[in-house]
Amino acid sequence: MQTFIQLVISGFAMGFIYALVAIEYTLIFNSCRLLNFAHVSFIMLGAYFFAYTFVTVSGLPFWISAILAIIVMAIVGVFVSIAIFVPLGKIIRLYAMIATMMFSFVIVELVNILFTPIPFRLNSFLGGTTKVFGAIITNAHIWIIVAAAIVVVLLLLFMNKTKTGKAMRCVAENRETAEYMGINVVANMSITAAISTVICAVIGILIIPLYTVRTTMVGTIGLKGFAATIVGSFGSVPGAILGGILVGLLENFAVMAMPAVYKDVTAFVFVLMVLMIKPNGLLGGSMDRRLERIARKEKKGEDGNG
Repeated sequence: MQTFIQLVISGFAMGFIYALVAIEYTLIFNSCRLLNFAHVSFIMLGAYFFAYTFVTVSGLPFWISAILAIIVMAIVGVFVSIAIFVPLGKIIRLYAMIATMMFSFVIVELVNILFTPIPFRLNSFLGGTTKVFGAIITNAHIWIIVAAAIVVVLLLLFMNKTKTGKAMRCVAENRETAEYMGINVVANMSITAAISTVICAVIGILIIPLYTVRTTMVGTIGLKGFAATIVGSFGSVPGAILGGILVGLLENFAVMAMPAVYKDVTAFVFVLMVLMIKPNGLLGGSMDRRLERIARKEKKGEDGNG
């Protein structure tokens, strides 16, 4: 029973991390029509701002460092949106996707230059354990669940209850119609990018107790977050949440049937199964129609250039 509780709680914790990654993918794709493969570097950048700049170098308390890291990453998101995402959103998606990959490498090298290339840890951050129904649970997993759940709830309230959030949903559904209705799409993209990089900062901070702070700390998490996006339904925030939690729980319980070293492959096998059985994802919605509209627009652009 104690093992079961440990697997459930740690599975939910990692599931929420994957869900946040999937939400970041979804927000940028819906707003900028862009698959942002640089997001793993944004997560890593947020971790470095928190752990290196504000905690290690400045010596600030953890909570102040977290707030400052989130603010800095929001500013980074606005800048990147205006300088990179908006221009990339106007070119063919394949080229834009490749550009985000190259941008990711640029961020990694900047981190090595501006911060430190030497891996390090924050051993005192969210350390310790707590007993839950007799099971010993790390405090890091508990904090991950609480913080990620708060972020998800706040995001859903923002998107469903505020004027700006509703505008984001309009842009996600049909950018051209949103423009005709008077929505400032470029400003909306900047707000979305800021929210996205804030989420990246939260992810980066939350995973620090679990991983060594280094430029490669987010690789597997990024891939599993993408898997969660596909499982739930690409372009759907509720789908991202569902996919992330399912992937987190599934890979955790997989260790009961196979050696723990193989658990990482579980998420990717699950994605293949979902794609074969339900290609639109478990909550498949209007994303296919949205992709068709984008493809038609790109085809018209190619015909016009030709």
